[in-house]
Amino acid sequence: MNLANVADDQGDHAEAKKLYGVALQIFREIGYVTGIIVTLNNLAYAHKGEGDLAGARRMFEESVAMSRQVADQGRVALALNGVAIIQWRQGELAAAMSTYEESLRIHRERGDKSRQEMVQNNIGVVLLDQGRLDEAEQRFKEALQMAREIEDRSDVALTLSNIGELLLKRGDLAGARRSFAEALSIGRAIPEDNKIADALHGLGKVCLAEGDLKQARANHEEALALRTRAGEKGLMAESEFALAEVLLEEGDPSAAAVAAQEAADQFRREYEPDQEAGANAVLARALVVQKKYQGAQDAIQRATRRLGRNENRAAGLAIMLAEAQVRAATGHVAEATKDLASILEDSKRYGYGGYQLAATLELGRLELEAGSRTARDRLGALEKEAKTRGFGLIGHKAAAAVIAGVKPPR
Repeated sequence: MNLANVADDQGDHAEAKKLYGVALQIFREIGYVTGIIVTLNNLAYAHKGEGDLAGARRMFEESVAMSRQVADQGRVALALNGVAIIQWRQGELAAAMSTYEESLRIHRERGDKSRQEMVQNNIGVVLLDQGRLDEAEQRFKEALQMAREIEDRSDVALTLSNIGELLLKRGDLAGARRSFAEALSIGRAIPEDNKIADALHGLGKVCLAEGDLKQARANHEEALALRTRAGEKGLMAESEFALAEVLLEEGDPSAAAVAAQEAADQFRREYEPDQEAGANAVLARALVVQKKYQGAQDAIQRATRRLGRNENRAAGLAIMLAEAQVRAATGHVAEATKDLASILEDSKRYGYGGYQLAATLELGRLELEAGSRTARDRLGALEKEAKTRGFGLIGHKAAAAVIAGVKPPR
């Protein structure tokens, strides 16, 4: 077991699976139930590390069942948390919420503050994806308070990165930067590579929104190197996805398309439908810039299919925005305008500040191309608002559109 733990910690998930498998067989043969349960959980995380979410889910669910049979509530709660993580990554947000709440209830009954903090964080992430930002903020605040009370610096860093993601979605770039920077400082001090990588990933997204493409690239590349060393394929794909967006803004749509396609392929192998859909949306945008319209339409159709009934609102808005851009580029302006109006309405309702600005930009572009007399005023006001709020990239695009009188560069 110790050798398997070392292999897993070093990112050699294949070797860890092999060693855990041997241990599991021995424990089954001798009927050592606690050993079976512990090994199933460890094996599940090794499967997750390799990107085999279906295999991880089977292991966690078996662990839950066996823990219930022996009335080990502590291990029931731990395994439920694992099941919920997989449900969340597979886009089953309502199911994940229900599973997390059961796990949290057990930890509260047992008075386990450390585990309560962990699950509160996870619930906050689900709420964030559902567009319930105020509720997510409350969960993160409770988790942060608990992590500080028990002096768990690793979880303080984790929670600060989660809060950074929330502030980023709200459009509070300054707040997001502060939160990610504090998480990064703690991560480097511990040191803990995955916390460093998470904070760098967040800072990369902040830098991109600010228009600092050079620093955005540097942050994402450092995060990717750390995640590659850990062998976390899903997180590596997340960094590749982020780099694709940077490449697109740097004016290299061909390289952006390659990176987005590679990320989408990895997300598909791991069965992460919302992430796969998002990568296909970026792929569509990159193909539009290259005037490869059929490929862009195909990518958007894949994104829409993969998202399906997924409840991730932010992912849905990103896909709708890309679809509107594809429709506008292929002459379906009325449909694009309708999509953008819907994005603007939903982003205001759920408090997604960045998407409000992005939708306003695209609407202004379409109005300008149609010869609207008010389009320049709309884009001028957008430029001022975006730059005031720190969204330098959108501010630059709005200014470029007004100067050129055509659609801004993407």
